[in-house]
Amino acid sequence: MFNIQRLDISHIARCLDILTSSFDSPWTELNTVFENPANRVCGVFIEDVVVGFIVVSIILDECEILMCAVDPEHHKQGVATALIEHVLNDIKDLEIGVIFLEVDIHNVAAQGLYKKFGFQTVGQRKHYYHQPDGSYHDAVIMRLSI
Repeated sequence: MFNIQRLDISHIARCLDILTSSFDSPWTELNTVFENPANRVCGVFIEDVVVGFIVVSIILDECEILMCAVDPEHHKQGVATALIEHVLNDIKDLEIGVIFLEVDIHNVAAQGLYKKFGFQTVGQRKHYYHQPDGSYHDAVIMRLSI
């Protein structure tokens, strides 16, 4: 069982470290994520260190997973699974009807994880993720009806 807690702006540096070690072209404007009242940011702590985090945006009866990242040293240890389970439990009483997310078409591991929770592919966004070499990857749009 992991220690999962809400994160605040004081955790931004660690979250940025995780993002830059996890993605080729990470989104680095995390201050806006923490400042937006519609967002919830939760992290897994191991020995008082954030090893993974998830950001969700809740608007009316919809939820969107904006990002989920785990320190590469803690991959394959159930951290992402615990974060998704936490979100599903956290929103249980909010009358959320659907959760959306976008994931890089090449991130097969993440797609598999989301599918284990019942997410289904419902579309694709062409040229969504900019890569360091100037190319773009498509995004897979996934949806979970609750």
